[in-house]
Amino acid sequence: MKTYVIGKFTEIELDSWHRKDIFNHFIQVSPSVFSMVVNIDVTKLIDFIKKARLKFNPVMIWLVSKIINQHEEFLYSILPPSQLGLFSIVHPLYTEMGPKTKNIKYLWTEYDPDFKIFYDRCINDKEVNKESENWQPQGKIPLNVFSVSCIPWVSFSSFHLENYEAKHYLTPQVTYGKYFEANGKTYLPMQMQAHHANCDGYHVARFFTELEDLGKTFQGE
Repeated sequence: MKTYVIGKFTEIELDSWHRKDIFNHFIQVSPSVFSMVVNIDVTKLIDFIKKARLKFNPVMIWLVSKIINQHEEFLYSILPPSQLGLFSIVHPLYTEMGPKTKNIKYLWTEYDPDFKIFYDRCINDKEVNKESENWQPQGKIPLNVFSVSCIPWVSFSSFHLENYEAKHYLTPQVTYGKYFEANGKTYLPMQMQAHHANCDGYHVARFFTELEDLGKTFQGE
């Protein structure tokens, strides 16, 4: 299947890159990915979503996409055969479930910093493909996507996705579960899995902090 990019891909000269030594170590010497799970306070966000009569998943996908696209650590990729580069934008690739088989299927929605534009696109993509049992009902998936999935049936405190033989996969992967009540607040368990070649613990921790802060102030804009 032909591959393509919606956005720009800027090649990086590894020898002059500020993470050269770190990158080489975690790609060549000790290929490493790591994951972190944090319970995000979504109390105010849930209240707003209910009052505005919005759907939770498209809202959360947009919030995650917004933070991801604000930081270049999450925009790196290695394109065939071995070119390191930086995407100008990445789009969310998320899972839905076939109505009969209950198998997962991949959908993606073009990201837009305007919430309303993205929300309408996402709702439409879900509606158009809701009856499909196809693994990739939209056909071609652009190269510049990142994975964001929901497991709405359970809350979890640990989650890790093993990508065997994918030691060059630099794109972050986000998974969130069922939100729960504790001490008068609502929390959403969320995991990010990142490649240590381009991300450190600081970058992932900042993602969670900024996401929680954005959720607290989100007013559909």
